[in-house]
Amino acid sequence: MSPNPYPRLLGDVTGSHVRFALETAPGVLEDIDTLLCRDYPTLAAAMQHYLDGVGTRAVQHAAVRLPPALDNALAWLAHTRQTLGLSTLLLLDHGCPPLASGADSALAGVCAALHHYLGEPYA
Repeated sequence: MSPNPYPRLLGDVTGSHVRFALETAPGVLEDIDTLLCRDYPTLAAAMQHYLDGVGTRAVQHAAVRLPPALDNALAWLAHTRQTLGLSTLLLLDHGCPPLASGADSALAGVCAALHHYLGEPYA
């Protein structure tokens, strides 16, 4: 029997903030929170802080939307997948057209892209 593929970690990084959410079932986003990028030396540190805050550790899949110019991007992104023990870390460009609409359209779009990448349907 395969492990439960949920929750999944979704993120949307701007120049100064990162918004995170957990996808707890197909298309269901919960625990949306915003953190300041400057408070974390790496994306992995920000992700771990978020996961600790919502009491979740068993995340296998994650997707994050990144701005086109992220200061010190390589250092901030370094070793994220390995540090968190993720099976999948999908990095998306803000330049891609939105895949969803609504108040949480960026996170919903990240969710849809992760489903597509994993070969799953997305409603």
